[in-house]
Amino acid sequence: MADVTKNLDTVHTRFPNSRKLRPKWIGPYSVVRKVHRHAYEINLPPGLKLHPVFNTGSLKPYESPTRLSRPHEVILHDGQVGQIVEAVVNKGQRKVSVQYLIQWVGEKKATWEPLENLHQVTGLIQAYENKTPKRSRKRRRQISEDEIVCRRTRQQLKIQD
Repeated sequence: MADVTKNLDTVHTRFPNSRKLRPKWIGPYSVVRKVHRHAYEINLPPGLKLHPVFNTGSLKPYESPTRLSRPHEVILHDGQVGQIVEAVVNKGQRKVSVQYLIQWVGEKKATWEPLENLHQVTGLIQAYENKTPKRSRKRRRQISEDEIVCRRTRQQLKIQD
């Protein structure tokens, strides 16, 4: 069966009382059996002293850390080591720098990269820019003093009626 991790929000443990300092998830633990449609029994160590059956809301599938290995690295034509970009997913702006959300080949999660790091994939960025429609920002109209006075007098007239 699959490995799962357990959420500690609803469990009293011997971890420090500070919720900030204790781990949010513990595990991985193997699933022993499916007890009910929404409950699973997991193989807990005896030191935890918890009932081994948990609702699916407090369990999630275990994902092994992917940062330990560097899959799909390639040697680029200039001799540097890099990764292959699968797609440009989104564009954003952080303070003054433009960033793109990049989906890498073989990676589950996309990462935000500044434009300066993406000089090798200008073709993909240009294709993304051509594909996405330009969003125009609506400018806020400045309200003149005359309009403010007119609004106030209209409100005063309504109150007097």
